[in-house]
Amino acid sequence: MAQIPCEPSLRPDWLSISFKSSSDRTRQNLFDWAQVVSDRYCPSGHWEEQPNCRYFDRAFQFSNGMRFESSGGSSHKNPGFSLISFTGEFWALSSVGQQIRLLEELINKKSRFHFTRLDVQLTTLNPTQSAEQICEDVAQGRLWIKGFRNYEQKGVRDINDKPTSGLSACFGAATSNRRAISYNKQAEQKNWPTPARRDEVNLLGDWGEAHTVKLAKAVIGAASETAAIEAFTANCSSTLAQHMQYLDLNGVARPRPKNWARGRKPPSWWREDLDQVVDPVTVTRKPQSDVEVRFEHMKTQWARTFAEYVTERVADRKATALSSPWSTPLCSSSHTQSERTWRSLSDGFRRSSGRTSGRLTRSPSQQPSTTPNSTSDNPSKRGKWDSRLLTGGPNSQRPPKTQFLSGRGGHDFGPKNPRF
Repeated sequence: MAQIPCEPSLRPDWLSISFKSSSDRTRQNLFDWAQVVSDRYCPSGHWEEQPNCRYFDRAFQFSNGMRFESSGGSSHKNPGFSLISFTGEFWALSSVGQQIRLLEELINKKSRFHFTRLDVQLTTLNPTQSAEQICEDVAQGRLWIKGFRNYEQKGVRDINDKPTSGLSACFGAATSNRRAISYNKQAEQKNWPTPARRDEVNLLGDWGEAHTVKLAKAVIGAASETAAIEAFTANCSSTLAQHMQYLDLNGVARPRPKNWARGRKPPSWWREDLDQVVDPVTVTRKPQSDVEVRFEHMKTQWARTFAEYVTERVADRKATALSSPWSTPLCSSSHTQSERTWRSLSDGFRRSSGRTSGRLTRSPSQQPSTTPNSTSDNPSKRGKWDSRLLTGGPNSQRPPKTQFLSGRGGHDFGPKNPRF
């Protein structure tokens, strides 16, 4: 393992990219490209195959900061995908020009599927505020990062409650797509002669994709190498400022109210360490599919069940309409229209459910009567009268026309406000 130099830095610290690689030829081409990238910044390195891989069939580890994992199209572990990871050693040992070239190649690769992880870090030498002091301020309620609810302090303390190998302040759940961490970098490296604190954000999923694409496009669109380096640094600073904004909580009530961040300002040491210019990146939900596309999916999955539901509801509606004592006669035009609608529905769902012949049928009891107002002359077959509407016996004036198909107006003896 190469030694990471003790120097201040503002750059990515981890980048993972997934690729579609269902064929052996595609996987071999990706592995060849990964070897070319590794030879650019470390010609003396070598690749070794790892014996066990949790998420892929095969895994290869480069001696200095790269990892290649892949599975065949018939595998049960991420079939047809490959993953290339550039770890902290790669970003520490490579130059800014090599990093910019890598981003340009990745954004234009046809087989690229998704940027699955992006870590951005800021390393400060001789910091005004150490990681241990940050942990103490958070524990005392004097400091917090906006946008996080979970917090965990990591590190070992001795019997006198003194840290033995540095402490880490971790914001965000372990399974979250966003995490923010401040830790003692000197304690981690062990051989750094200068005290150092590292502030880092871990972005997964859509957050990693959005920020990496923005960073790559900003670099590609630069007019010169100097402008590309400036855009590279500015985007890293903006990513940290967006997802890792320490705020001073002095004077805030405990427990914190919902609007605790309103009017809060970052502490002076954080403003000195990081440029506070923020160009925020937003992650939006995927656009909803067109209604016709979603309806086709619905018919594929639920056509038969929905057809049965429509059958029962239409039959119940017509039975309710015919049994009502003041229902108006079903004219021939409305009767023909309802039958035409029924045939259209049944034919459409018959085709969507894969049936080549036949039509959805109703039982004889569900068939509509062809005689208009068949119960109007036989009081014994009429529906139950509502005593609140009776004012003068059977010859009294009837209420307004009942709108059965819309479920509005008049009195309804069926289910409450049924709708077709």
